[in-house]
Parts: sequence; structure tokens; C-alpha cells
Amino acid sequence: MDFKMLDLYSGAMRYAASRHDGQLYGDSPYIVHVGAVAYVVSLVAPGYSDFDLGYASQVAVLHDVLEDTDTSYSELANIFGVAVADGVQALTKDKALAHDCRMRDSLRRIKEHRREVWVVKLSDRFCNLQTLPVNWNQLKREQYLQEAKVILEELRSVGGPAIALLEERISQNPHLL
Repeated sequence: MDFKMLDLYSGAMRYAASRHDGQLYGDSPYIVHVGAVAYVVSLVAPGYSDFDLGYASQVAVLHDVLEDTDTSYSELANIFGVAVADGVQALTKDKALAHDCRMRDSLRRIKEHRREVWVVKLSDRFCNLQTLPVNWNQLKREQYLQEAKVILEELRSVGGPAIALLEERISQNPHLL
């Protein structure tokens, strides 16, 4: 058992739980979502050679703290290191940009990072497509599916099981449309 990795994961989970305290993902505490993303990352990791699962797990668990909480980049870097903070920053949509430019900008930044960050993004979208909010209308569902297809194509070169999972989720998800 790799206790160092367990310590990294547990530390990130405690931090994310405190930062997302009170937030919901559907009707569950938000930490359920970040835990699910980290779990999917751990499932696909063996399909990549030289994959840094400790790093990827931290980025997965922390992937929404800059976007959805008042956590600052410097706070994240001081606690988890610059590499983790940079990975999380790449996954964070820039709210200063027009809404329709945010995903493309984030994907551009993701592609400048290690493939572990790519896998976190693919795993996050895989989890997000599991259950869409019931209050989304048909147009919102279609836009979200199209965005998932853009993510898939932009990150396709990472290959491996993360791509296969998202492809399967998109093709076998009739409730989206």
C-alpha cells in the first residue's frame, strides 16, 4: 500500500471538504462529486504508463476549489505546491471571459499541462454527464453534450481509457437529448 499517496489524497479531500462545505452537487454534498472524479481517475490511471496518480488525485479532488469557492491560487500553491495549483488553475474557467469563450480558454491551458490534468478534465466531464440537473431544459442539455464533444476532441490525443470512457458516456446517454 502506498501510504504517501493515501496521505496526499486524504489531505486534499479534507481541504476540499472544508472549502466546499455547504455546497451541493445535485442533492449530495459537493465532496461526493470530487470524490467521484478522483475515483474515475484512479480507475483509468493504470491504462497510462508513468502516470502520477498522487498528483492526479490531488488535482482531481481540488479541481473546483478555485472556480467554486473563495480559495486563492496562492493559498492552494502554499498548501499543495505550485504544480497542483497550476493543474487546478488550468481546469478553472476564467470568469472574466465571455461565457462562450471560457471552455476553449480552459482547454488551451489544460493542453499546456501534464496529461494527468487532461485525464482529470475527461473524468470530470464523464462524472458530470452521469446525472444532469433535472431543471435543465432541452437546449441546455444539448449545449452541454456539444461541449462534452468539444472536450473529447480537444483532448483526444491523450488516448487511453479516459477517452474511451467519455466516448461511451456520450454515445450511451439517452437522457441528454
